Amino acid sequence: MKLFQTLASLALVSAQAPPEPKNCADCIAFDNAYKDECKKNPHLIDDYVNMLKQECSSAGNLQSICETIAGGAFKKYLEKIRDEDSKQYCTEITMCQNSIVRFYQQDDPDCTACLNFMTDLRLIARYDPPHFAQIFDAIVKGLCEETGKFESRVCYQELKGHEEDARKAIMNADQQKVCVQLEYC
Repeated sequence: MKLFQTLASLALVSAQAPPEPKNCADCIAFDNAYKDECKKNPHLIDDYVNMLKQECSSAGNLQSICETIAGGAFKKYLEKIRDEDSKQYCTEITMCQNSIVRFYQQDDPDCTACLNFMTDLRLIARYDPPHFAQIFDAIVKGLCEETGKFESRVCYQELKGHEEDARKAIMNADQQKVCVQLEYC
């Protein structure tokens, strides 16, 4: 019994959200991989929009807001991310602080960047819910701003109430499957 308690304690101590420098480096690498994938496949953003449109029919009570976002805001948001500086974007979504960025070596840059970013996001969702809330809020604001002035407030109010759903989805997601679906791996 004491052995189990000791092992459980060690697991809790070692299981934590990654440190900010790693979050930041992984976010920047993921954003750079996104830009690379957009260059390789000029229709990637349209592919993502079409994926979202297909998912809207199964969004239940979020179908209306999903269709509004898929109708144009999602594409504008993805184009903004593609065109924006990686460090600036990662700072906006609170994965980076306004500081010097340390990069980590990547063997397969796009796939590894996606897997590292998704792992960081999953760990943050699980072990640092306040930081996940900041990330979710920043992404929802950025996305909803693309719907137009009036709709952006409605969009934000609707989506903000689903932060916990998003957190659980991220915690339970298979990073490899997500990165394959996003065409990084």
